[in-house]
Amino acid sequence: MTNSLEEHAQNWDLRHEDFKDKDFLYDVYSVIRQAAPFAYTDTPSRCLGSNLARVEFRIGLGQVLSSLPDYVLAPGAEAAVHGNSLTRGFLTIPVIFTPGEKSI
Repeated sequence: MTNSLEEHAQNWDLRHEDFKDKDFLYDVYSVIRQAAPFAYTDTPSRCLGSNLARVEFRIGLGQVLSSLPDYVLAPGAEAAVHGNSLTRGFLTIPVIFTPGEKSI
């Protein structure tokens, strides 16, 4: 009976030949594979920290904007936008504000 258990256990060992190149195995890191062009997209190579980065950006931007209570878009200026439906954003946002005390 011990022999039978060992045989069945060996058949479920991920190092066993029957498990080579199966879809359910974990991806193996390769230094020669081509990197994904968009790190924050929904690809298999998606950045694990992308959601944290977005939250940190929102918090940081909120802190900056709360310290500039009277900011407005500069007269005659337009915000320069770039990107597409996946990577849209601002290149520049010209604003004017009353400078306050430096916190550092």
